[in-house]
Amino acid sequence: MVRPCPIRPSTTWCSGCGRRTGIAFDPHWCRHTAATRALRDGVPIEVVSKLLGHSSVTTTSAVYIWASRMPGGH
Repeated sequence: MVRPCPIRPSTTWCSGCGRRTGIAFDPHWCRHTAATRALRDGVPIEVVSKLLGHSSVTTTSAVYIWASRMPGGH
């Protein structure tokens, strides 16, 4: 069974790194990058949706549909 990664620990870690380095970083950047790459590589949207913890594939489609329209997208 696939379980979504809990967001709170990564958010806390990134916030601390940002304060120490002065570089603003949001863990959602990694999340969006991973989801976009997976979809562009042909991973079914149902699988990506489940990995992201979305309650509906419609949510995933609404956020990531542009990924399939980019050059190299499927």
